Amino acid sequence: MPAGANEVSPQVIRIGRGIGQWTLRTRFIVVLLLLGVVPMTAIGTTVYQVSRNIIITQATRIQSQSLEREIAQIDRKLLAFQQLAGALIREEGMARMMDPNASPDNIRQYLNEWTAFNSMLNKNVFVEFKTTPLVTVVGYNGKAFVNWETGGGESLADYLNRSAAFQGVVDAEASRDFYWSFSHPDFTFASNGGAMISYVANYYLQGTNTLLGKIVISAPNSAFFSDAGIYLIHEGVVHAPGGGDAAALPQEVRAAALGADRGEESEVIHPSGGADDTVYLAGRLLSDTVYIKPVPYRAMLAGLERVNRLLLLITAAGAVLSIFLGHLFIGRIVRPVKQLVKMMRQVGSGEWRADGEWRGDGEIRADPELGLLQTAFRRMTDDLGELKTQIQEEQREKLELEFQALLSQIHPHMIKNTLASIEGLALMGKTEQIRDAIHSLGYFLSSRIYADRPLIPLEEELTALEHYVRIMQIRYPERFQVIVDVPPSLRKQAVPRFLLQPLVENSIYHGMDASGPLLIWVQAYESDGTIEIEVTDNGKGSAAVSPEEDDAPTRQELSYSGLGLANIRRRIRIHFGEAFGLTFDSEPGRGSRVLITLPDRPL
Repeated sequence: MPAGANEVSPQVIRIGRGIGQWTLRTRFIVVLLLLGVVPMTAIGTTVYQVSRNIIITQATRIQSQSLEREIAQIDRKLLAFQQLAGALIREEGMARMMDPNASPDNIRQYLNEWTAFNSMLNKNVFVEFKTTPLVTVVGYNGKAFVNWETGGGESLADYLNRSAAFQGVVDAEASRDFYWSFSHPDFTFASNGGAMISYVANYYLQGTNTLLGKIVISAPNSAFFSDAGIYLIHEGVVHAPGGGDAAALPQEVRAAALGADRGEESEVIHPSGGADDTVYLAGRLLSDTVYIKPVPYRAMLAGLERVNRLLLLITAAGAVLSIFLGHLFIGRIVRPVKQLVKMMRQVGSGEWRADGEWRGDGEIRADPELGLLQTAFRRMTDDLGELKTQIQEEQREKLELEFQALLSQIHPHMIKNTLASIEGLALMGKTEQIRDAIHSLGYFLSSRIYADRPLIPLEEELTALEHYVRIMQIRYPERFQVIVDVPPSLRKQAVPRFLLQPLVENSIYHGMDASGPLLIWVQAYESDGTIEIEVTDNGKGSAAVSPEEDDAPTRQELSYSGLGLANIRRRIRIHFGEAFGLTFDSEPGRGSRVLITLPDRPL
């Protein structure tokens, strides 16, 4: 055997001796560096990718929900335009304005029609419109009426006939009786070059197919769309209301967005998922227009990049300490802490202990120190649960006592006034009206309306309201009219008793004046999984608006109702929770509006 064949290199021997002299701590640190840094780096990268996907998913969901709320708000505005056009079509004064035999040269008649036109607008445009839309009525008899600024030197009809922008709107869908025209040029005298949206309604001679003219309800794009980066697709044409480039919308996004259905969840379009890509959210408006909102990926991941850099620094600098402490201590500390945090979240969401049993996880297995914290927390939740129950019962009893006290005040007051009206009817010999008054009064004062049930079907509340309105119409003949628009599908919904009568009573007493009859609308409809009941009037209105806080009502709100809006709001929240209640809106000369929001809960 050659010499040195079994000999080991002196350098290797020195290295081996050096390692053999390391302490156990040093060897453990080296092992952790070799076996800990790589796994921690892989874990950090995985966490980053998972976090990125979660953030994109959650951010997209939030943006989608936000888009659905935006579409619902825009749809309400579009519906208001349609309702205004429909109301004008039904006006008798419009028939006189559109009469094909009426000459625009009859100045006196033309001026009377202008007065009737403004009266129609004042009657039909009130609480729904914070800013009155532009109304243009053009008749084929040579007459035209507008509520926007007029120029001089020529008639309105001549101006509109030679306006290419206006003719483009009225000819956009000439074969349809009702249609929308999106992002068209401003055609008013005070045109500033901004794009507008219009709803066009044909006006026919009653009972015939003879077209007498058109009604155009218009507003600038800014009245509907506040986001400058959106796109609209209407009748196959792409618009950019914020002034952007409509051609910048990718063709594949446009094709996918056209598949969005109205009333469904927003369509989410991911072109490829790259870091520089954009998520497009699409929904369909009431006007069959596709609404597209771009959301860049970088806007959603801006904070995550900083987290990624910080994660790499922590991995490189503290891998050994993290792994060491994780194996020895973190497992025993973090696990019971997470369980305790979960219990705290359950308490925050209202999941209390009931009959000594916890609704969530069982006992937390922890060291004695954390066991003391757990015991103290359980005692605290027990005390809080009892206190919460006690406060709720006290509030419910207080509210019921207040409600009964107010009813006892209203009862004799109504009997006195109604009997006085019946006496007047008796002197005039109107026996039929006396019978109706006595019947309505008897129903209104019966045990059914003062029943022990705190919640009753909406149809029972409407029946009580009907009898109350009969009594009040006898007292104030031809002074007001109540219109009830509640679909049969909602008449079984649960509502607090004595809900509508105080609101209608408020409109009668605080809205009537000598200028004309008072109109009161009572409507109910579904909205985003809730039931909304709306009581509006075209009365005098008020400059004060009731606050949202229940514990600080204004003097105006307290005087607005015999029962008080605060009492009604608290009763709603006692029975249905803090997410429901009512809002009050009123402006001088523009009427008042009370909107009640209730859960979808049939009886």
